[in-house]
This record gives sequence, C-alpha cells and structure tokens, in this order.
Amino acid sequence: MEQEEIDKRVKAVEEAYKDFLHRIEESSKEEEKIIAEFERVLTKARMEEIKNSLDTL
Repeated sequence: MEQEEIDKRVKAVEEAYKDFLHRIEESSKEEEKIIAEFERVLTKARMEEIKNSLDTL
C-alpha cells in the first residue's frame, strides 16, 4: 500500500470518527432534554398529588 492510499484512509477514518463524536454529543444533548422534561413532568405530577391529598384533609 502506498503512502498516498494510507493517508486517504487515515483521513476517511478521522472524518468518520469526528462524525461519530458529533452524533454522540447531539444524542447526549437530546437525552438530557428528555430526562429534564421527564423530571419536570414527574415533579408536577407529584406536586398535584400532594395538593390533592392536602385538599382532602
């Protein structure tokens, strides 16, 4: 294999790796948003539950 071919393959692997890291970062951001929304919904539901239980007293 010639050096030129090796350089091309290295460049292709580097680009694929950069793309992979970018996708992981974006996925992580999306996951954080989903978790935050889930926590917000749970907190709201729990607060409503507490409010309802206090109303029955």
